[in-house]
Amino acid sequence: MPGRAVKVLDTIAGLVIMAAFAAVSALVLVSLAGRKRQSSGPKDIVQLYISIIDFRKSVLSTYKEDILLDGFIKRSFCYHLDFDAAYDEKARITDDIIMTNVSVHPDSALTRAGFRKLMACIVEIKALGAMLKTAVREKVTVVRAHDPHLLGFNAFMIARIAAIPCIIQVCSNYELKDRQARGLTFGPFMYKAVERRFERFIMRHADLVLTDRDHYRAFGLIPKDIPGARYVNMGFFAGTDHYIPVTRRTDLKSGLGIPRDTKVLLYIGRLCRVKYTLDLLDMFERCLQKRNDITLAIAGDGDLKDAMITAARRKGIGDNVVFLDYVPQEKLKDLYFTADIVCFTSAGFTMIEAALAERCIIAYDFEWHYEFIGNNERGILVPFRDCRRFADEVLAALDDDARRRDLGRRARAHALKNYSRAPAIEKEQEAYRRLMERRGGEF
Repeated sequence: MPGRAVKVLDTIAGLVIMAAFAAVSALVLVSLAGRKRQSSGPKDIVQLYISIIDFRKSVLSTYKEDILLDGFIKRSFCYHLDFDAAYDEKARITDDIIMTNVSVHPDSALTRAGFRKLMACIVEIKALGAMLKTAVREKVTVVRAHDPHLLGFNAFMIARIAAIPCIIQVCSNYELKDRQARGLTFGPFMYKAVERRFERFIMRHADLVLTDRDHYRAFGLIPKDIPGARYVNMGFFAGTDHYIPVTRRTDLKSGLGIPRDTKVLLYIGRLCRVKYTLDLLDMFERCLQKRNDITLAIAGDGDLKDAMITAARRKGIGDNVVFLDYVPQEKLKDLYFTADIVCFTSAGFTMIEAALAERCIIAYDFEWHYEFIGNNERGILVPFRDCRRFADEVLAALDDDARRRDLGRRARAHALKNYSRAPAIEKEQEAYRRLMERRGGEF
């Protein structure tokens, strides 16, 4: 069958199945309206965690303790919808953490024939059934999802059917990142307005909305009518190794083949459109027009890596750009320490890692960056996607050693005070405690 015809049939079949699924889901929700939760039950928290990541690939050395909140949660059944894997996989990370990877596009006859959307719809329905079965069999007391879209929908349905609380975690600004780069966070919504209404419906009907930074609510991503009792900013933190003093770190220049007197600009993170990493090359090209004793080191992977390598060669700056292969976690703290300036087009916890290395940070004034850097108090912010201004600020900082050191010290002090593991875990535990105390009542 010609490829175009397959795509059309695949889309039609997927829409029909999802429409039928949505209708059945609506009927189920209507039939459960007004149902009461059990106000009593086991004191131990057993969690169903629907995650955007495979926790086995977590970069945090404490990820096992983080999932269970240092033993506050008795057991966690984690599900990850994997769009890249060809097969389902189940693993027991510990006796109390069971991880199930669900392949959204499994190696099946339908997938090989080109019916990827149809297969994804079938997988979603089967995955929801499997998670519901787990929730009932294992006496799950709370369900948590890592986004208010597909994962949030699954959590919402499970919570309503199993009569347990639902937690939605917001961990990205979908307006500024995914949508701006790709149009939609979750393609099947087809229209941004539909997606916005859907995510707000899920958050409004969640028993608790968790975030890791205030930016999301300030921006308006979190509906303003969600009361404070159902919204908690738990904060976030870096891996344990990054909190060691800078005096115990090692300069890696010689190991990377970089001359000792060369200034190093560093970027660590994913190389993809939502991170705007191609801008780094435009910025660096302008820097090289003024001085040639600088190297841009890029550590990360992603669908733009090959394009960035090609672009660096085309611009004639390839000799001054180092693309690093996989860097072990235990070496990252030293890599940050090796840099003179850490550059971010878009950053998450990597900004905290850079700050803990006492490095000067220069970043776009984008998403949550202002929340950490402030009014150029703990780093330098430049207008979003202004590569010329970015280059000017980098060059000025390279010429001012005292300013770089001061910004680095301020950044580390702020990170140590406000982005440490213990207070973040305590906030999350308290949020769960309050949630479980108010389990009774109607949905």
